[in-house]
Amino acid sequence: RRPDEPGVVISKIELGSKASVSGLKPYELITAVNDHEVKNVQDFAKFTQDQAEVRLSVKVMTKGRIVKIKLDAPATTAPTTQAADQ
Repeated sequence: RRPDEPGVVISKIELGSKASVSGLKPYELITAVNDHEVKNVQDFAKFTQDQAEVRLSVKVMTKGRIVKIKLDAPATTAPTTQAADQ
């Protein structure tokens, strides 16, 4: 991928995780979260934070699909800061 291409590549999926159960696979490309274009890891984190469910637009080679994942309920405690540099 070129740096100017949108999307984030899935590098690893934990066996038994919600992502794994939903059918996501390593090396797939997430291009959007809930219809918001994802340009980088920071966008992905921003669009998935505090969501009970996410709808991911996923591409593999030239094929695309939509994956829905139910997440844990958003925490009611103070927000935490996450750093995601790749």
